[in-house]
Amino acid sequence: MFGYIGGSGGIPVLVEDPWNDVPLVLEVPVGVIGPGLALHAALHPALHPALHPLGASLGSALGPERIVSVGRDRTLELYHETDSQAAERILRSQQMLRGESGMAGGGIYFAESPSEARQKAHRHGVMLKADVRVGRSKEVHGTISTCCSRLQDEGYDSVKILGCRTGPEHVVYNCGQVSNIRQL
Repeated sequence: MFGYIGGSGGIPVLVEDPWNDVPLVLEVPVGVIGPGLALHAALHPALHPALHPLGASLGSALGPERIVSVGRDRTLELYHETDSQAAERILRSQQMLRGESGMAGGGIYFAESPSEARQKAHRHGVMLKADVRVGRSKEVHGTISTCCSRLQDEGYDSVKILGCRTGPEHVVYNCGQVSNIRQL
């Protein structure tokens, strides 16, 4: 638990509300991470009543997950490895199809580097690099049980899975979020 600096106060932070596109000003608790001046700010919906109206399902489902509000057009260069036959189809059509399963359900999975993609791949042979519009991303630790339609209802465009041995994974659910697919 965090120790508060200056009594019960915190730092006012402007936070984008992903459901209403209206900024909120929240007081974020600040705690000391140990001796010295290192500080850690934590934003968690349970600590901020202003976030509760955004949905009980989100509040109860959050657990170790946290919201990352970024613009709808945020795009990252990410990596995906697959076999040569699938890569040929993807490169020709410039379209990646959703899988049927995975840690975040049936989606299109990407890694942040070629070496991470190679470790995560179920099929090997060709490394692809793509521009992936992650938009508003929900960060989770481990498996997420929420389906993609519910994530979209909650205002998210993608999921970022943290805590994986092979590095973070980015998951999108719409092939239109993936463009400029090329072979490395």
